[in-house]
Amino acid sequence: MNKKSRYCCSSILTFVLFILTFGVNAQQEWAPYEAVWYYCIPDLATNNPLYSYEKYIVVKDTVINSHTCRVVKSNYNTEYFYQDGFKVYYWFNNKFNLIYDFDVKIGDTIVFDFKSISSDSTFQFDTTYEVSCIVESINYNKGIIISPDNNFDSIKTINTKILKREDLDFLIWKTEYSYSEKYGYWYEFLNLLRGTSLDYTYWLRCYFDNDISLKSSWWMYYFEDYSCDFSLVGINDSEKNDLLNVYPNPCGDVINLEIKDNITYDKLTAYLINKSGIILKQIDLCNKINILNMANIKPGIYYLKVINKEQQKIQLIKIIKL
Repeated sequence: MNKKSRYCCSSILTFVLFILTFGVNAQQEWAPYEAVWYYCIPDLATNNPLYSYEKYIVVKDTVINSHTCRVVKSNYNTEYFYQDGFKVYYWFNNKFNLIYDFDVKIGDTIVFDFKSISSDSTFQFDTTYEVSCIVESINYNKGIIISPDNNFDSIKTINTKILKREDLDFLIWKTEYSYSEKYGYWYEFLNLLRGTSLDYTYWLRCYFDNDISLKSSWWMYYFEDYSCDFSLVGINDSEKNDLLNVYPNPCGDVINLEIKDNITYDKLTAYLINKSGIILKQIDLCNKINILNMANIKPGIYYLKVINKEQQKIQLIKIIKL
């Protein structure tokens, strides 16, 4: 073989190795345009994950602090994400906060910035905390890919252990944090630090983008015959005033809960719930017109869940606090 031939072969081999290396190590785009997630919104009384769902979809790009970010909208929230190589950040409190790092090895320690839910009575998202996690394992196939024609025969999942911080004992209830390429965190859309543990689940049902259609393993196992957007409470049904008339809505410091004429007064209980599913207030409705004090509730969107104990009838009403 002459020198020119050896050079050509060497160049081709180098190019092939580059392609193979790039194919193995290149980070997948997180939150590609029109990607869709479906997460459960369970019934707080029965913990039924079929109760309802929250849909997240990537709608467009925008620029924040000179970074091109993906805009992800849901039924209730808008989130902004920025990807820098193998790292993914979300925008909150006027800064980018690390939520995923896919370029890690077992034994690495990563410092994430997680949203907290404050310990006051309003339970609003108010700040972020740095939380250290150590990578314990890396595996694949966290879910069931149902697309027939794609190159994704497995999904990389990074499993970490949350390292304790004494000053955050009142917030951290989770002991582990696992996240995956493509769809991220499967317990809920964003990992939240809470003052109490979740007694109900907001788990991922399904994820779709132009490359893959994925149903989570637990959803396929328990609810294989149900669509990803199945809901026991439709949007229209949840807004029907079967038990109560609620006014004014939007409201200020008080809101009136008027029981309908055909409903027994002492059989109703109302729960004021925020968008994270946390119960902020509970009131037994004993009068024709009951007053719910909203003075210490921050402005935003909330839900009033009303249960008729006798008939096991549930009504869900959206409330806007000004």
